[in-house]
Amino acid sequence: MNIQLSYQWLQEYAKTDLAPEEFARRLSLSGPAVERIHRPADHLNHVVVGRIAEIRPHPNANRLAVTIVDVGKELLEIVCGGTNLSIGQKVAVAKVGSVVRWHGEGEPIVLGEAEIRGVKSFGMIAASDEISLADFFPAKGEKEILDLSFLEKVPAGTPLAEALGLADVVFDVEVTTNRPDAMSAIGMAREAAAICGAKFQQKRVAERSKMPSLPSKDKLGLTVEVKEKTLCPRYEAVVVDGVHVGPSPWWLRRRLAQAGIRSVNNIVDITNYVMLELGQPMHAFDYHALQERTIVVRAAKPKETITTLDGNTYTFAGGELVIADKARPVAIAGVMGGQATGVSSTMTAVVFEAATFDAVSVRRTARALNVHSDASLRFEKGLSTEGTAAALARAVQLAREIAGGSPASGVKDVRAAAYAPKTYKFRPAKAAELIGAPVPAAKQFSMLSALGCAMKGRGAVVDVTIPWWRDSDIEGERDLVEEVARIWGYHNLPSLLPAGVPPIRPEDPLLAFEDSVRDVLAGAGWTEAISNSMVADDAHEKAGIEGDAVRLANPLTADLAVLRTHLLPSLLHIVAQNQEAVPSSAVFEIGNVYLPERGGLPRETSRVIVASWGASPDGEQFLRVKGAVTRLAEALAAGWSWGVPGSCSMLPAKSAHSGRRIDLKIGEAAAGTLAEVHPATLARFGIETRVAVAVLDPRTFVTHPARPAYLPPPHFPGVKRDLAFFAAERATHAALLAAIRGAHPLVAEVELFDVFRGKGVPDDKKSMAYHIVYRAADRTLTAAEAEEAHAAVVAALTHNKVFAASIRE
Repeated sequence: MNIQLSYQWLQEYAKTDLAPEEFARRLSLSGPAVERIHRPADHLNHVVVGRIAEIRPHPNANRLAVTIVDVGKELLEIVCGGTNLSIGQKVAVAKVGSVVRWHGEGEPIVLGEAEIRGVKSFGMIAASDEISLADFFPAKGEKEILDLSFLEKVPAGTPLAEALGLADVVFDVEVTTNRPDAMSAIGMAREAAAICGAKFQQKRVAERSKMPSLPSKDKLGLTVEVKEKTLCPRYEAVVVDGVHVGPSPWWLRRRLAQAGIRSVNNIVDITNYVMLELGQPMHAFDYHALQERTIVVRAAKPKETITTLDGNTYTFAGGELVIADKARPVAIAGVMGGQATGVSSTMTAVVFEAATFDAVSVRRTARALNVHSDASLRFEKGLSTEGTAAALARAVQLAREIAGGSPASGVKDVRAAAYAPKTYKFRPAKAAELIGAPVPAAKQFSMLSALGCAMKGRGAVVDVTIPWWRDSDIEGERDLVEEVARIWGYHNLPSLLPAGVPPIRPEDPLLAFEDSVRDVLAGAGWTEAISNSMVADDAHEKAGIEGDAVRLANPLTADLAVLRTHLLPSLLHIVAQNQEAVPSSAVFEIGNVYLPERGGLPRETSRVIVASWGASPDGEQFLRVKGAVTRLAEALAAGWSWGVPGSCSMLPAKSAHSGRRIDLKIGEAAAGTLAEVHPATLARFGIETRVAVAVLDPRTFVTHPARPAYLPPPHFPGVKRDLAFFAAERATHAALLAAIRGAHPLVAEVELFDVFRGKGVPDDKKSMAYHIVYRAADRTLTAAEAEEAHAAVVAALTHNKVFAASIRE
């Protein structure tokens, strides 16, 4: 998860004068990684605060005005079309040389002097989107210029970046999932202090975490009940009365905008500000909208509904954790509040909530309802019960400061159990050994102390108490060693080659086979596909595959609901998705299938699928796949052969065309099945072209590996003859090949180069043509010897009754 954090805000809690780039470098080496550095002021060069001194109509344009603007040392005449201009108004003036976007659109341009309808204009009175400030100041109307009248004490001519406090740096920081404590200004400041050696401003943290004085007796009553203490181990709330809901002051809006959060009003902004500062999500309820002034943390009832702050209505299945009053749910716990008790402009009393919710419960609810928020993203990481008190106190402080409210009740604090901090044994000498660097014990203690750890003793074994903000992250001595190592700096560890001979792990034959498959098929021009191991509920049935499949308990979508038991559904889905854009292609996939096992985890096994799709009037796709598998078998298997499909067929009968299916055998073991996919199966996937596939079992190939043999090149030339003949349809290429090779010892090479059916060929026959090379190992053949061998081949074919061959003239 990434957060955006102002350097000035961070420096309030960690006193450092490091340049932003150096600070980012050090933090990234030992802690959360800074991915980008943003400088808002870079967009505001030559943009200053101006005061409108005069406005007069444009002589040649009804919708334009000519203004005289005071920019400090000079008065500028500027033509402007803004709809909200007034004399004395403070505005953003983009002077000549500044970079702007006309009406917030198009590419940035450098502003120069201009003549607009016959009147010279020396700059621009800018709207917020024209100077990249739309996130800070969303426009309320069309052609509305940025009104800066709230900068009452800022003199004209002051650079706008300085006037708005935007001469700052904003870091875009990646925070790992296990570090929710670092997803806040104070958490990141604590990290920075430990890494950079800066002084952490603990006193300031304590001051801003102190609850203002509370009334001795509740002025406004509030009852809090927690019925699900396992899912809500702590819930705190307080009532603040006399609040005035309105816009937030600029400093607060600026901090929120720099963090990527839109300002709503001062009360809502307080809850977001506290979350960004302390890392504890909060919520605000309209006190008078709560039925019977009661908050109940309970499980939702089936079919209960809530309309949330985003305007959507959600129906609960039952069991989700909600915040309710006496009548209805008023918030989805840890995710989002409800409209019925949300902050309104007329509200005068607010209930601030700070609670801890079970991480798994929040994640399940957010996913089930498909609603997420900045709060849920933090709760899902796991937050400590000890962060709520400081957050509640800070919210009350800010409400008193910017909304005029004061506490009207005591703090309602309901918790499942008293907090027990975690303590682990820590051995500095062992830590240095594991790190591989001579980190002094005193230095290790100093590092852990800077991170908030408390230590008892300074001997060989020390008891280290983990701070509450790290209680879900640090789980033992090894984690403490890791903390020392990263603060010390992995880049500071000595670069030493390990002594001795590194162990050589034996090569995994299955992985080696998979690599070889990729080499052979990719080298032949086939494309590797990688598909998801999860498929839709009905994918196996559509592919004609029977049997149970392992169902996911909480699938992300209905299309990813079960683990596949065969590669065919994934492959056909690929064809269906690509057939329109790619009418013909050849792909292969090496992937796992998951076969259910009674009472345990599924059996995970590897498969290879080879597929080709496209037009196939004469079985071209089938032959294309057969050629690819033949190439694989020749390269990777010993003693392989094609045969009729047997009981070990790797393609279900329903999936394959009954007349276009053969098995691959290696020795006596079934190694795969090649078939054309049945048209009915293709139709169920919406496939309109022909598809041939081969499914192979890598284990059979691995147990029958090819043993390469070296044959020297021939010393004597061969005699090449072509032989074309008609043969019965029942005559297979394999049988013909065997007959030709066995007809005479001088037959050295045989290659099929043509098969033809059609005009000029008898109906019950096919035309076949072979290249045949005759060669002797010890001499050059004479014409008579070659002719004798060729005659023997012709005789072997024509005298075979099964072949019923006749030589073509």
